[in-house]
Amino acid sequence: MAGSAERLKAAGLRITASRLAVMVVLDAARRDRAHLLVAEIITRTEEILPRVPRQTVYDCLDALVAGDLASRVGLPGAAARYESTLGGDHHHLACPRCGRIRDAPCGATARCSELVHLRRFEVVRTQVVHVVPCGRCASTR
Repeated sequence: MAGSAERLKAAGLRITASRLAVMVVLDAARRDRAHLLVAEIITRTEEILPRVPRQTVYDCLDALVAGDLASRVGLPGAAARYESTLGGDHHHLACPRCGRIRDAPCGATARCSELVHLRRFEVVRTQVVHVVPCGRCASTR
């Protein structure tokens, strides 16, 4: 959790037990390349910090997204999923039928960043979501 505390401080966020617990959950999910629903984050956070209020977890997620320590991923009209920003930018494949999200590494991200830089913008984060049926849903057509 020491690394989590340092990242919170570097992002200008107050270090709280609930923020640390949510970051631990997101960082563990990141290692598994999982994109978690809020309900999953709440359940896993309660394992670390019992009786944490649901609203506190929502507030933590909002703060972590604003501090660029987490990102919200999903399709319009679908439940948002969250992931840690550890590991840098990458693309996502999102199934429009079941909502499953997978990471998709892309070497073009750096080239896109260069293009934006030429236009005198500073890239803070790149997020690309490719909407494509997953293998499971595609085979059940």
